[in-house]
Amino acid sequence: MGLVFHLICLFFTLFVLQSYVSSGFHAREHRLLPLVLGLIALNSFYRITYYVTGEAKTLRILTDLLAIHMLYLMIHYVGDFMKFQLKLRTEVILFCSLVLFNSMLIIRAAQRETYQDAFRIALLCYTGILLGLATYVRVKSEVSVWEGHVNDMLYLGMALPGVAMLFRAVTPKAEEFLVPGAFEISCLIVFYLMMTGRLSNVTNIIRENFYNISDIPTFLFDNRMRYRDVNASARRWFPEIVGELTDDPQEYPFYTKMMRWSKDPDQDYVVQWKESYCRCQLHPVCSENVVRGYILTLLDITQQKKETVLMEDLKKKAEEQSFLKSRFLASVSHDLRSPLHAIIGGSDILKRQNLPDESKNILEYIRVAGNNLLEQVDTILAYSKLEAGMLTLKDKTYNFYEMIEEQARLCLLNIREKDIVFTVRFLDRFPEQVSGDYLRVAQIFQNILSNACKFTEQGTITLSLHCKMEEGQVWFDGCVEDTGVGMTKEKLAQVFAEYVSFSEDMGVEGFGLGLSIVRQLVEMMHGWVRAESDPGKGTRVSFGFYQKQVPTEISEPGNIGQEILKEQSDPQVEEIQPNWVYPRARVLLVDDMEANRVIFQELAAPWKFILDLAVSGEEAVQMVKEREYQMIILDQMMPGMSGFETADQIQRYSHAPLVLMTADISDEVRSRSIRHGFTDFMPKPIRLQRMRQVLETGIPVRYRELPNPVDASKKAKATGQRNAANIRTLESYWKEVESLLPKLPEFAQRDLHMFQTKVHGIKGISRQIGKEEIAQQAEIMEMAAKTENRAFINRNLHTFLEQLQGTVKEVKQETKDSQESGHILRQEKFPMMDGEQRRLCWKRLKYGFDTYDIAQIEENIKILSEHELPPEEKERLPVVREAYENLDYEIGSKACMF
Repeated sequence: MGLVFHLICLFFTLFVLQSYVSSGFHAREHRLLPLVLGLIALNSFYRITYYVTGEAKTLRILTDLLAIHMLYLMIHYVGDFMKFQLKLRTEVILFCSLVLFNSMLIIRAAQRETYQDAFRIALLCYTGILLGLATYVRVKSEVSVWEGHVNDMLYLGMALPGVAMLFRAVTPKAEEFLVPGAFEISCLIVFYLMMTGRLSNVTNIIRENFYNISDIPTFLFDNRMRYRDVNASARRWFPEIVGELTDDPQEYPFYTKMMRWSKDPDQDYVVQWKESYCRCQLHPVCSENVVRGYILTLLDITQQKKETVLMEDLKKKAEEQSFLKSRFLASVSHDLRSPLHAIIGGSDILKRQNLPDESKNILEYIRVAGNNLLEQVDTILAYSKLEAGMLTLKDKTYNFYEMIEEQARLCLLNIREKDIVFTVRFLDRFPEQVSGDYLRVAQIFQNILSNACKFTEQGTITLSLHCKMEEGQVWFDGCVEDTGVGMTKEKLAQVFAEYVSFSEDMGVEGFGLGLSIVRQLVEMMHGWVRAESDPGKGTRVSFGFYQKQVPTEISEPGNIGQEILKEQSDPQVEEIQPNWVYPRARVLLVDDMEANRVIFQELAAPWKFILDLAVSGEEAVQMVKEREYQMIILDQMMPGMSGFETADQIQRYSHAPLVLMTADISDEVRSRSIRHGFTDFMPKPIRLQRMRQVLETGIPVRYRELPNPVDASKKAKATGQRNAANIRTLESYWKEVESLLPKLPEFAQRDLHMFQTKVHGIKGISRQIGKEEIAQQAEIMEMAAKTENRAFINRNLHTFLEQLQGTVKEVKQETKDSQESGHILRQEKFPMMDGEQRRLCWKRLKYGFDTYDIAQIEENIKILSEHELPPEEKERLPVVREAYENLDYEIGSKACMF
């Protein structure tokens, strides 16, 4: 009976093992399962042999050893299946215990009682570990319901032999049927799971099948780059490449590239295969920190490549169109603004002359027409930028009250011939200064007030403003009310649309863009605008927008009446005076044109700072290394290092604010200046109001001092000084330009960049002294050099040089006339100084040279220069000044001795 039972157990176990092998199933977590089945079959074989041969003792020992090894193996199988990694220390202890138990069973085989004790200990230990480990990992594992059932059955299959072994340890009778029966139940469970497909791990099946069903062509190589396998997608898309993969790796199409890729794996590479493009990625496959092989994936990106090329072409065309549009806008701005400013400025100058009333009236018509046309040009340019999305709001502190005053004065000029009362009303307390885009806020008020002026012939125009200060922001809302013609409901519905104008009804010019621009600007400032109107009674345009809050004084509510505005807009107002002086501040001006340096030096004199001059970027960088400056002003275009390049170098050694001085006022140059670290921008020709703003906001506050009051005698002296400064400016101009006349043809032939730089400088200094015609010609030559249009330069250079020569002669004559007309002024300019005061000045001057006190030297040279001196001292003063400029302090000290 026992023999038959064990034969059935053996055959069934072998059948399950054969089924497992024949199925082709393999998985890492079941890698020990065949060994378990084999040991169960071997256990049945031993028992059959025992019944046939009767060799009970030997076979019993072998069966016991087999049971111990089977339990040892099942412990690892449970760990594999449940993905539980035993620690190295535990593995070592288990292995040593196996060796120990094997040795004890073999050595003590002759001693039955000792042998039985050793076997029971080993059996109890391994069975306890098996059941404990299986229970622990089963309880701790988080799996789905379906996987949980499978795990439960496998747990049962492992636990049953363990339980049976426990009975075997207690009573040998369990060995006959209980232990073999438990083993066969385990085989039956495995067979059931295998035949129902539940033994397979779904994740592994998906992972293994993904290789073949993937649409990504995949190639497998060993660590020597020898071909191993490809998936179906690779065979379908790259049959020629697959066909060329021979046993010799060096004959592979991409072997050289693959060897290079292997040094920098996991990077994307694009290769061309015939007319196709592929993105290749080589992934190393590692085991125990050793590269065992590589996976190469190829992705066909031919269509994507074509689309990328197409998109790049479209982007390039769009950028070209944007560039052409920007250049067109800049050209329109310059071509229209320059002559308009000449017309307006010329009419203002002529109007001050003693002309007949009829001529003055004609000049007034010219000036008003020029201002109107300039307003239309500004409107077109602003709308073009808004439409193209090129307009961005700047963020800079400005005086809100002064901006309102300026717009009110412009409004007053537009209505001076009409019977209109104009008033500005501040209804709340408001901050004098806020932060935002000054030009765009001014444009909002300008467009709304301009409309009110156009459509109102008599009555009133009132600008009312409310202000509310919130956290970090200031909310302005207000309205402009007029008693003009008003609008119907139909016109009111379209008033903020583009290119909608009702100007023809009133016989005034307009493109219908003003209020459309207002709407877009206030929306960019998170505000709103709306209009209300009654035909024949007037219009009310309400608006609101935000600006940023800055520390400033708070002004009380009040009105600005028409009489106050007329007084403020009087052209005979006193010239611009500095709010602060900076005698302890040092400013560096970098410009290659001497005339520009002289002009700036004269214009900046009222601010009384120490001015150092540099003629090139290289010299400026060296000077910045040697001393500290409170502001550095750079010309944009210079030979050698440009203003931008010089700024980049200077910022390595200095944190002084940088100001760009240039005749190119395009948005592109402004944006570029910000990228290169410039904090402000000073357009050429230099305007004193702009210069005051740049200097007084840029030079650190700690260097400020209050200017001395200007009395009548000082004003007379200043008049004489301005006349002398004008003479020096004119003289510097003709000398500089005359020296360039013979060099320009050579520059035009050999160094086009230098030619561009020099005519750019001529353009700037010509505009500064009012020579607009030659400045325009110089700008044309500059643009030709910029576009490398040598043919145009060669055709027109001779004419340009003749015009430039004529301008030099003209300026020479103006210099001579100014010197002659200013002779009397020069006599009156310098008051006398008594001998004691002069000796004290010379003594202080000598002390300054001896102690290297620059401030002392400059102050006393200035005092002596402003007073009439005896002939001997008058001869010494230029020597002293030259010694100071050349840093020859010893010579300067000697020249001060009598």
